[in-house]
Amino acid sequence: YSPVWSAEEMNRYRSWVQENMEAGAHNEFGRHVHKKYPGMRVYAFNSGVAVAAQSKVLDGHFIDPYTNTMGLYISLRGCRAVMRPDQDLVAMTWGNREKPVDQRMPQQAACYIAGSNILSTFGDGELKDDAWLSTVRNSVRPFIGLPVFKSSPKVLVLPGQWSGATLSSVYFWITGFAHYDVCHGWAAPYVKLDNYDLVFAHAAWHPDLPAWVKKG
Repeated sequence: YSPVWSAEEMNRYRSWVQENMEAGAHNEFGRHVHKKYPGMRVYAFNSGVAVAAQSKVLDGHFIDPYTNTMGLYISLRGCRAVMRPDQDLVAMTWGNREKPVDQRMPQQAACYIAGSNILSTFGDGELKDDAWLSTVRNSVRPFIGLPVFKSSPKVLVLPGQWSGATLSSVYFWITGFAHYDVCHGWAAPYVKLDNYDLVFAHAAWHPDLPAWVKKG
């Protein structure tokens, strides 16, 4: 896009496309299904600011962050921050990775405490054999029947951008944080700071931060 548009202009364009075209198409489809098939739930599988726009109409959202456990929590918690409380958050984790149950369990636990109420995997080859299907089932079995995990942390993390296992990653700076909300840059217009006592910003910004600090 350079030199026609600056990075800021390109981001503004991308946000407009996601909010109006991508989310707009999903929402129109959702309204159609809700009208024609009352009671049927409609989910989307995308990311970014479209998730916030879709929360006005859709019943849930799919997300599949294939990363470390902390990154998994950050991705899911940031998504939950802009969703309606009654929406379903479907977490698909560790697809195509044949991990044993004891390694898969922390990933599923991170999904659960981040606010996911449907735990799943993706591309795990469950049809290979009964033993492997049992592994997949056992990784989610402890969470079956539990209520959705709801919490109201007083700490908010603005994770910014990160790049792998380097000190530029927010992971290295919030080790030990156990109870926090997440606000990605695109979600700032939808996440208010008044509910928090501490905001940790790592290479990130929130437009309400100066006013929030002035309030003490």
